[in-house]
Amino acid sequence: VGQKLGYQFSEFFVENLFPNAEHARNHQTSMLQDRLKGKKMEIESLCGYIVRKSKELGITVPTIETLYHILKYIETRDHNNA
Repeated sequence: VGQKLGYQFSEFFVENLFPNAEHARNHQTSMLQDRLKGKKMEIESLCGYIVRKSKELGITVPTIETLYHILKYIETRDHNNA
């Protein structure tokens, strides 16, 4: 999506985006922290934007789209059980 919007990413950046992923196993993302605190997750700004832009650009982003729908389901389920 970024490349289609005209952003340039070097090969080095892409290959080294998550160089220490193994060490991040215990990291809690801001979205997870929000959920654990009972706050609304940032689904639309973090995932929804990419999903909407990909549709506008006519490209598929199956992984982020799947995550988006799962997170929306979790949020709806949590809200309905509150």
